[in-house]
Amino acid sequence: MIRTESEYRRAVERLERETAFAAEQRAHLESLGLSAEQIDLALQPAESFREQLKEEIATYEAMCRGELGTLTRLTHIGRWLIGVRIAQGLSQKQLAEMLGVSEAQVSRDERNEYHGITVERAQYILEKMGVRFRMEEVPEGAAVPSKESQAFVPPGVNVPAQVAVFLRADPNLAPDKAEHLTQEFQQAYERALAESKK
Repeated sequence: MIRTESEYRRAVERLERETAFAAEQRAHLESLGLSAEQIDLALQPAESFREQLKEEIATYEAMCRGELGTLTRLTHIGRWLIGVRIAQGLSQKQLAEMLGVSEAQVSRDERNEYHGITVERAQYILEKMGVRFRMEEVPEGAAVPSKESQAFVPPGVNVPAQVAVFLRADPNLAPDKAEHLTQEFQQAYERALAESKK
């Protein structure tokens, strides 16, 4: 699971490298006269890894947009708490400051997906992030209610992070250009925010 912006950037870079390498491997295997079926079989492990990486990147981007999905099992609360932090545009350091703990503690908790977290602590973290959470009883066999009736996550407050997701996903922008535009937007946004507070 991707938990930070730096992990996200590394994953995107790795996916680009793996995609280029897979194309080279496919061309090499074709030059050896292997059939398409044989090539697909040979490249299957690498393709599975790339698909997993794509899924992790897509999940992180969805979290940045505030698309967390419905929490239907409390055993998934850890991943959901991480998603809420990302949707809020908070870094691990910022959350640590809000909770009065070290950044290392938040990082460790998230690495373990808050395994064994108490209900009280989960509630405390949600409250610190300004999230209202409501449980609903669902009769056996009934459809799970929509996410709107299960939980409310305030709109993402990190506009630059959301803009960054869209810039980096734009196929017409080279990665270095997208990164440059992301940084420029971040600086302009921070200046405008500072001006609005004067």
